[in-house]
Amino acid sequence: MLKLISSLTLAALVAAPMSTQAEETKETKRAKRSASRISSNTVIGSNVNDASGEAIADVNTIILDREGNVHYLVVGVGGLAGVGETEVAVPCKAVKARCMMEDDEKVCKLTLPMSAEQLERAPELEGDQYAELTDKNWRERNAKFFNSDATELTKNNMLLVSQLTNLDVTGSNNEEIGVLDALILNQESRKAEFAIIGYGGTLGVAKSYTAVPFKALKIVRTTEGELQASLNATEKTLQAAPKVTPSNYAELDREVNRNSIHEAFGDADE
Repeated sequence: MLKLISSLTLAALVAAPMSTQAEETKETKRAKRSASRISSNTVIGSNVNDASGEAIADVNTIILDREGNVHYLVVGVGGLAGVGETEVAVPCKAVKARCMMEDDEKVCKLTLPMSAEQLERAPELEGDQYAELTDKNWRERNAKFFNSDATELTKNNMLLVSQLTNLDVTGSNNEEIGVLDALILNQESRKAEFAIIGYGGTLGVAKSYTAVPFKALKIVRTTEGELQASLNATEKTLQAAPKVTPSNYAELDREVNRNSIHEAFGDADE
């Protein structure tokens, strides 16, 4: 009997670490999945670090196309407190993004394998609305500097997240139904997956937020160069759709919620 008890005790001691390890692995996988989608509001303002972890720049905006493909991070390097800094366009593929959960908050750590001094030698952005990015020769020179691809962008196809944020959204009745609060970026596909629309409330208080598929949002540029956003939906459609909570938008971590959002806006999940 004593031998049996000893054997059971030993088995329990051996099994306990394995059980704990399995739980930690599940928790790690869960945290990784939950951080695979990150808000553009979290990325903008984040530091870009060198290989040693030292901050060498900060993200000013994100450049994407109308299909939602993220092409560049526009970062500020040099200067002091944003004054006198130089802006450069770092190809998305040149940056290693590691987004994760820390203290129940999603954070994104961006790494670029070069020093601040090296980054300052990158082709500089000086044109209005980063017009250089629509110039093939400039893009190829920039791509060569970062040893990356020179993806094609045109004035009509290029979107700046900083210009999209706080953009009024009109509905199918041509009336304003909300304001674009953020884009949800999928770090694995490097695409904008959802747009967050805020509506209701007073002066931002008691405001509600709904996620809509990014491709359901129609964005056009007027002849004056201004952006306009519209959605084939009404405010009632937004009210009936699943709600999300800023700033983590944790509801989007669940596949059932993402499917419900696609169904609500007549768009099957891919």
